[in-house]
Amino acid sequence: MSQYITHIKDDLITYWGTCLCLHIYDKLFLPINRKANLPDTWINIFKFVLFNQFFVTFPVFYLLSFKDVYEGDGLLELNNLYKFPLVLVFHEFMFFHLHYALHTYELFRQVHYIHHRWKNPIAISTIYTHPLEQLFVNVLPILISGLVCNLNFVSMRAWHIFSILNSLILAHGGYKFGNDFSFHDKHHTKIKYNYGTIGLFDKLYGTYF
Repeated sequence: MSQYITHIKDDLITYWGTCLCLHIYDKLFLPINRKANLPDTWINIFKFVLFNQFFVTFPVFYLLSFKDVYEGDGLLELNNLYKFPLVLVFHEFMFFHLHYALHTYELFRQVHYIHHRWKNPIAISTIYTHPLEQLFVNVLPILISGLVCNLNFVSMRAWHIFSILNSLILAHGGYKFGNDFSFHDKHHTKIKYNYGTIGLFDKLYGTYF
C-alpha cells in the first residue's frame, strides 16, 4: 500500500504543481496569447480532470500493480538502464495505435471529440478527456509498458513522473520550441497527423507532420 500511496502523491504533486507553475508563467509572460480560448468553464475543466484522476487513474494503479511488489536495483543501475529505451518504444506502440483508433468516426464522435475541444491546448487539458480515453490511451500504455519491461519501484516512479511532465509541458503546454509548436500541439490543429508521442510510428505510417 505504501508504494501505491507514493504513486498517488507523485501524480497529484506533479500534475497540479506543474499546471499551477505553467499557469502563473502564462499569466506573467503571455498575457495576450492563443490560450485565452478555453472550450469550457474552469469549474467543468477541474471536474473532468479530478474525475479522471480519482475514478480512473488511481483505481487502475491499485488494481494493476502498485501493491508493494516492486523490487530490484535503483534507477541508474547498469542492469536497469537498458529498459528505458524499451519502455519508450513499447509505450509509443500502444499509444499510437490506441490514439489512432480514437480517430475512427464512431470513437471520435463518442469519445475523443471531448479532448479535441481544445484547439489550443494548455497543460491542464492533458487529461480533459472521456474516461474511456483516460483509461485506454493515457493510463494503460504507461502502466503496461512499465510492467512489461519489469521496471522496479524507483524506475516506475521516474517513468510515471516523466510521462506526466512530457504530456503537460511538451505535448499540451502550447509553447513554441524554436519557431514551431510541439509535435502533439500540431495534432490539435492538424487532426490527421502526429498520433504518437515521439513520432516513431507516425514516420512509419506517413502521418508525421
